[in-house]
Amino acid sequence: MYSFGYDAAAHALVGLKSGPPDTDADYERVLDSLAQLVTDAKDELAVWVFIIDSKHPPPGPGWRRRFADGRTRARELRFVMVTESAIERGIITALNWVKPPSAGQRFVCRATFEIAVSWLEGEADRPMPILYALRETARAEARLATQVDMAAGSRH
Repeated sequence: MYSFGYDAAAHALVGLKSGPPDTDADYERVLDSLAQLVTDAKDELAVWVFIIDSKHPPPGPGWRRRFADGRTRARELRFVMVTESAIERGIITALNWVKPPSAGQRFVCRATFEIAVSWLEGEADRPMPILYALRETARAEARLATQVDMAAGSRH
């Protein structure tokens, strides 16, 4: 499942991949949230933190290709994948190798959210406390979706 918190004014997105394995609809939401971030940021710096549960399966090759294609639209983008999964970190390395980031873009992996925020603050040369609030929004959305799924399952 993909949930996220977004602040258009701050050009900041925090996505969370958790719970049940992602569906095509979840991956479309990932691309849609990135497209919105890029559109709103225009030529300004956009930041995206993508937190991935290490037990979550990685996307298939078709989706990896679409993610690589989707990131080329941003002029100034900092992307941090937060995961302990070596497979997910390897995907970012492969994407950067197959389709290197455009000028003004940086794509990295970090082990914790706090380390990711610290890196982004250094890149932006300013504090970014909004990222913590956006993480909480993404977590709340994920909790709500899980509760709805559980309630729907108990009716069957």
